[in-house]
Amino acid sequence: MSTTSKVLCSLSLVLLSVVVSTPTSAADPNKVLRLGFSDIEGMDPVRSTDDASQWIQAAIFEGLYEWDYLARPTKLSPDTASAPPEITDDGKTWRVRLKAGIFFTEDPAFGEKPRELVADDYVYSMKRRLDPNLRYGGFPLATNAVVGARPAVDAARQPGAKFDYSTPIEGLRALDRYTLQLKFMRIILPVGERS
Repeated sequence: MSTTSKVLCSLSLVLLSVVVSTPTSAADPNKVLRLGFSDIEGMDPVRSTDDASQWIQAAIFEGLYEWDYLARPTKLSPDTASAPPEITDDGKTWRVRLKAGIFFTEDPAFGEKPRELVADDYVYSMKRRLDPNLRYGGFPLATNAVVGARPAVDAARQPGAKFDYSTPIEGLRALDRYTLQLKFMRIILPVGERS
């Protein structure tokens, strides 16, 4: 596999395994999370860069897909997605269908009620990953690969500007409550598939 193919496969994995994160209010003092780490930055995947935080986040948050290391060959298996992505347009368009009935934990952010995970949650999370003003400084590989991401990121880089999460990005769309569509500038195939 060429270096370009490896980079594009890596991009596809990052986009498909993006975790859903939601800003929350102060933690409930009656709940305790005991960790075997002395210092972590936090539980927001877009704001923490240390390994300990990322290990804990990986154990708590669920993405669209996860690795099935027991399969031979190793493959991606649906986690919150209901099936493998439907890939059309010669690898440039991916449609991912989500499982219905997955709920966030009750939280003040949701009015103390459980809220269902929907495709718009992934669009928002992916936009957060693109945001150049957050701790990681954006995601240049995705910015250059997702259709329509470059103008949104460039606008957010202007002095005093913020990333506009309400502006649609053509390559990151919720087609309906449970369907996420990703459009790429060039062909991106899942790991293990070659054109």
